[in-house]
Amino acid sequence: RIYLPPSTPLPATMPPPSSNKKKSKKDKKDRKHRKEGGGGHRGSGIDALVESGNEHIALDRVEEGLADLRKAHQLAPDSADAAEAYGMALAEYGDGATAVMILKRAAMLRPNEGYEKFMYLGQLIEDGVAAATCTRQGLNVIEFQAAHGDEDASERMGGACCALAEQLMATTDDVREVADECDALLRRAAECDPRSAEPLQVMASLRAAQGRTEEGLEALR
Repeated sequence: RIYLPPSTPLPATMPPPSSNKKKSKKDKKDRKHRKEGGGGHRGSGIDALVESGNEHIALDRVEEGLADLRKAHQLAPDSADAAEAYGMALAEYGDGATAVMILKRAAMLRPNEGYEKFMYLGQLIEDGVAAATCTRQGLNVIEFQAAHGDEDASERMGGACCALAEQLMATTDDVREVADECDALLRRAAECDPRSAEPLQVMASLRAAQGRTEEGLEALR
């Protein structure tokens, strides 16, 4: 069971996670598969509402989109598809505290699929330990996707590794306790996307926290 603490007041809007910048064909297939079989509302009007809501938002009709997704979630509170879609839309365009509540529900309904909800929770939850737990679960889902042929998983994995390393550093009282894991995460991130500067930037922060300033500066050169 994933530990998710009670929601707390959060900013009204939040940017999408860095690992969620691109939607791969595999992601779309996964969502279609979940809609057809995993949400428990096959053939119902819930699917149509979710699709309509997502289309409205894609066309910058945010209020209409949120209204459709809210209705879908209210009509089918046990639909993982509706909860995920509504929660992620709220995280980007609505109330952060409500987004956390809905995304927690989505995580309980479908804990082993859909990395996006965990990455959003990792950003939105104020409790650092719980946020890191969510990010770690998102990384686990991405790893599963990579192991099953998702060609775009590497890019997502790099961002998730960096996010987790930052959270581990932020929540520890002694950076030495997490340094080895952070090093491993950042090496992995660099391997996943050699062109990204993010692993080097986080590595510089880690070295600075370790008192190894020169190594941190070298990482940025």
